[in-house]
Amino acid sequence: KAKSLLQQVGLKPSDIKLDCAVANISVHSDTAQAVAQQLQQLGMTVTIQQQDVPTLTKRRTTGEYQMMQDGLGEPWQDPDMYTTFFGTGGASYAAGVNFSDSQLDQLLTQGREETDNAKRKAIYKQVEQRLFDLAPWIFILWRPQAEASVAAMQGYAHIPGVGLASERYFLNVWFKQ
Repeated sequence: KAKSLLQQVGLKPSDIKLDCAVANISVHSDTAQAVAQQLQQLGMTVTIQQQDVPTLTKRRTTGEYQMMQDGLGEPWQDPDMYTTFFGTGGASYAAGVNFSDSQLDQLLTQGREETDNAKRKAIYKQVEQRLFDLAPWIFILWRPQAEASVAAMQGYAHIPGVGLASERYFLNVWFKQ
């Protein structure tokens, strides 16, 4: 399908040269390598640009990239977090590429204002479908976030919905001797 679409606009895969920005952590760089290999099999040239996480984060919000492998995996308690990442004027992914979609914004507003959970779920399902249809980002995979501790650690509790932020609650942790 990709080759057919390229042919329709008068391009060959070998005409495409992509620079892919990626953080220098394996969970991101391994995925970027797999994607690059698949695109190279089509005949495209892909150069991986590894950088530290702060640099990648800055580039994400300023749009200083051609292609980027990034991670987004917070298991949010409330799907209104989609607004921060994908809504017009949001502070994250949409900001860097000036992405804006009035239909998506309208759905996000409806979801935020709806108090019935079943209706909210249906609205946010439409949000996800809209993101899928527009494909401003390609969501490749989902991986669960793992947490581990030792038996001597006491008081730690995973807080649903905060994902990587659970470690912020180490104030309540102690070690039993």
